[in-house]
Amino acid sequence: MSADTFTVLRVTPVLGRDFSAADDRPGAEAVAIIGSNIWKSRYAAGRDVLGRKVSVNGATPATIIGVMPDGFHFVDTTDVWLPLAQMPGSTRQRRDARGLLMIGRLPDGIGLDRVRAGLAPIAANLAVTHPETNKDVRPLVNTLYEAYNGGVLLTDSITLTQLLAAAFVLLIASANLANLLLARAAYRSREIAIRAAIGATRWRIVRQLLIESLLLALVAWVLAVGGSWLALKLSTSQVYLPYWRLKMDVRLLGMLAAVALLTTGLFGLAPALYASRRGTADGLKEGGRMSATPKTRRWTHALLVGQFALTLALLHGAALTAKTFYKFYGLDLNVQTSDAVTTFIRLPAQKYATPEQRVAFHTQLRDRLLAVPGMTASTIASAPPFTSAGRRRLTAVDGRPASDPPPDVMTVVVEPAYFHTVVRGLVLGESFSELHGTPGHEAAIVNQRFAEVYLGAGSPIGRHLELRPPTAQRTYLREAEGPTPPVRVTIVGVSPDIRQSLGDAVPIVYLPYRAEAPAGVTLIVRGSGGSAHVVSAAREAANAIDPDLALGVVRTLDELRDRSMGVSAGMASQFAKIGGLALVLAGVGLYSAIAYAVRRRTQEIAIRMALGAQATHVRWLFLKTSAWVVLGGLAVGLPASLALGRQLQINVVLADSRDPVMLIAMVAVLAIVALVASIVPARRATRLEPTTALRIE
Repeated sequence: MSADTFTVLRVTPVLGRDFSAADDRPGAEAVAIIGSNIWKSRYAAGRDVLGRKVSVNGATPATIIGVMPDGFHFVDTTDVWLPLAQMPGSTRQRRDARGLLMIGRLPDGIGLDRVRAGLAPIAANLAVTHPETNKDVRPLVNTLYEAYNGGVLLTDSITLTQLLAAAFVLLIASANLANLLLARAAYRSREIAIRAAIGATRWRIVRQLLIESLLLALVAWVLAVGGSWLALKLSTSQVYLPYWRLKMDVRLLGMLAAVALLTTGLFGLAPALYASRRGTADGLKEGGRMSATPKTRRWTHALLVGQFALTLALLHGAALTAKTFYKFYGLDLNVQTSDAVTTFIRLPAQKYATPEQRVAFHTQLRDRLLAVPGMTASTIASAPPFTSAGRRRLTAVDGRPASDPPPDVMTVVVEPAYFHTVVRGLVLGESFSELHGTPGHEAAIVNQRFAEVYLGAGSPIGRHLELRPPTAQRTYLREAEGPTPPVRVTIVGVSPDIRQSLGDAVPIVYLPYRAEAPAGVTLIVRGSGGSAHVVSAAREAANAIDPDLALGVVRTLDELRDRSMGVSAGMASQFAKIGGLALVLAGVGLYSAIAYAVRRRTQEIAIRMALGAQATHVRWLFLKTSAWVVLGGLAVGLPASLALGRQLQINVVLADSRDPVMLIAMVAVLAIVALVASIVPARRATRLEPTTALRIE
């Protein structure tokens, strides 16, 4: 990075100094700034770390001049920072090697549109001056927030969906509260009538009932703050954030308070106004009976219909995310994750300048690893499963242009043993041999998705592809190799689909390692004795060949799979919890309403039973209400479910939001809950002893 990067970010080292302009000049003494993790784990947080020498990428030893604050990993998972002048071969890179990002801070009043407008003529001029590398290349200007989170559209859509689900639960809970307050207001009609008779004004009565609701809101706010703080602690301990740290602040607390007050005002005011409007004479004549006017019943039923409609939408969202999660799980069965450990190896360009040298290193490494007791397999790949890989432009299939413009397809460079060590064999054809990738033996293996999308009917074996690197691709440490020529390959095999990204299976072309021998690859080793033993064996084997070589972050394939499913698993878990909570709240609301109706109509039930009414007829009085509530909820909830499903389908889920089987299943779940919530109080109504019930009031 350039010397002023930390200055632009307004972050300073907690120990030592920042880079200076003199550090970022050719020929300057090599210096480095390290992260807090390294400082604590390797140097026991000692202040004598300053001035110590470290070797980075096999280059000239650099002097440690500073330590960054705890938790700071900018740009991504960085723990060591070097001046840009120390980047090997940076002055000899090709024009289409785009491995650097520019970061700037805008003055007040200047927006991104003005920056884009200023860069547009520069890009146009470069496209004319250097058409071979800059044609159709445009500057991409984003905020730092958008750069980290994949674009504001994606991030805001997911966040909006989550907030919408939370708002649904809030509305369901508020509707429950409103129903209970309505019932309580009807129950207290005699008390309120007496207060009015002895001089209480309508405003005084409303104020009393609102204060009771506000006390509920205050308790809810305190619990919400505590729950939010706990959830924030748990989430930030599990999610890696390279630059920001989430924390509670005054604005968040104020927002929670506003939500509590708003829900209290909306759902507590209506019952209070209802209670204050009842006539004094009517209230005294009712004698404390829990009567309910037709208008009250209509409000109760409308709130119940709304609860069930929102619950159906949330259950549909939970089903969609769960279906996507299990779809990923099915794809992941094609990867052998057990006992497999991965680590990144980058061979320094100074020592391993040619493909032959890199092939020789990895051949020695593989032989040494397989000679270790307990090691069963070893292979390398430019990108392990469950992670994003490079892309090539598919320009031709069997000599005919693929499409206009040519599509970009994902490419992974692998050793022959990859399809025995990582993937569960091939669907068709044969794996790579040691000859594949050498002159005259250009070959490729494609996955099933690629064959479906680009090859059509017939056998893919023996068909020919032409691949070119995209003009604007990022290229690292290939500064001295010149322009990459097109690759013409023959398909020799078809691999099962696996996830090579965070989403669904995509078209993939596998190329043999000998064809390119990239400097940076992932080593994948399988062995017994646990991951610690496998990692130790890999480190010893690598250091026996090159003592200065360091292994990258070590993770098992199981860890990579779990991390890649983080968004889908998280959304599935969230919607399952939110949908389950909504279902419980809706069931409780319906149960409370039916139970209240049973108690309110105790005398009526007793008279019916005394006159010879059958138990089934009495039950149907209340089950009929539940049936209408469910039907009304379905009428409103099905369109809401489809709308929420489309929103999820844009960015989160891969399942069809209009899947009739899924919708029928969710309707059945909702109907069962409604039946259970209704039948318990309905059965209680038929067990009343008429003579006892008639004496209740």
